[in-house]
Amino acid sequence: MSTHLDRERRTVAAMCVDTPAAPYNLSGTEYTFYMNPHVSKSYTDAFVLHVAELYLSKVERPWHWHEFMSGTDTYLAEPTVGIPTVWPYSGTGVVSHHNSEDKADQVDPRSLRDLAILNATYLYYLANAGELEATWLAELAANRGYEQILSAAAQAIDRAFDARSGEQLGRVLAQGIDKINYAVDRESQSVLSVARLVPEVHQDVLRVEITPLAKRLEGYGQQQTARLRDAANRRAAQIGLSQPVEPRVDSDLQMSGAAHIVVKRKRFGTIPLDEIHPDDREGFPSGAWDGTVIAALYWCDGHRNLAEVIRLTRLELGVDKFDFVGYFKFLERRGYVEFVTVGH
Repeated sequence: MSTHLDRERRTVAAMCVDTPAAPYNLSGTEYTFYMNPHVSKSYTDAFVLHVAELYLSKVERPWHWHEFMSGTDTYLAEPTVGIPTVWPYSGTGVVSHHNSEDKADQVDPRSLRDLAILNATYLYYLANAGELEATWLAELAANRGYEQILSAAAQAIDRAFDARSGEQLGRVLAQGIDKINYAVDRESQSVLSVARLVPEVHQDVLRVEITPLAKRLEGYGQQQTARLRDAANRRAAQIGLSQPVEPRVDSDLQMSGAAHIVVKRKRFGTIPLDEIHPDDREGFPSGAWDGTVIAALYWCDGHRNLAEVIRLTRLELGVDKFDFVGYFKFLERRGYVEFVTVGH
């Protein structure tokens, strides 16, 4: 990648093809489509799911989608590379991956056919997309955006009606508002990401055209926040508490120290720690496979402080107890990242 930066900048999208074309009738080998990491939210998420629905419904083949997972070679979407990348995973059905039984006759022609059609449709369409296609893709991303914002609100409302105390209800309200706002921000980025499809000289014009879509997502998020507040107040009345319920944010000692650190990455990709024996990693996981440390690393852009990185990682994954400060201090001591200290 580092030797082909010009080609990298001109690559509008990619598809990771890893562990595909498993036995067609074996349970668990239907295609699962893995999305971009949240830091790189893209219209390609909505587009690949649209293609999957159009084609796989015709062959009566079940399929699923899943949030980003990096346990393979799908790293091009991470911000230091920045190529939107989705991953259709089928699996092997049997334990034949990366061993002597991983032979060509394990590939099911029907699964391979499905993959070829999905891959070709996705790549050829995006390779030929211009401003007209970009505006439609922005609408497609907005459709998915509404779904994701509603999902964030619905989960928070469910938790609100399960609350048993004022403290719990205030905490649920605060977390729910944060999650809705986060979904609005991420899905707005997904809509605006279609600008990559047109030449730079036309991108500002396209952004003016599609910005109202992002604004409508913002308005929808505000509606869902009001709905959550109303649900919290009704739950408070049910359990004999005063209203209105106020959001409750618990103190977090880790965040105060993290606010003075900005992490600057030194290279693209994950940090597997292959050079360090597992016994010498101070209890921290390999960055080749662990979703928490990978997501946190990807949020480090050299500008966000570590407290903001922690907040965004928690919103993306729901992770709560990981020692982020300790982990990044370990990476800094080992020379994998640099620290920029800000404020005191």
